[in-house]
Amino acid sequence: MIALSRASAALALLDELTNNGHDGPWFNDGRTDAGLAALGTTRTEAHEWTIEIAVNALAGALAEAREAFRKSLTPEQAKEQIIGSPKAVA
Repeated sequence: MIALSRASAALALLDELTNNGHDGPWFNDGRTDAGLAALGTTRTEAHEWTIEIAVNALAGALAEAREAFRKSLTPEQAKEQIIGSPKAVA
């Protein structure tokens, strides 16, 4: 369940950063520009880096959730996941 919460948080961050083609309010003020300049980076670099971090967090959380789901299956359910459900014969 924690993995799903992490995935949801990463997705919300990605939505905020990419919604309607703007970079959200986090990167749109003078204080942010001054702080980023002090760190030796730009708004664009910070935006791209933050998106990369969110994408990696989302991928990791989904992989963790997938693995937890796989471990929760009974052997019969796991076999059905691999082979597929039985086909009806007419």
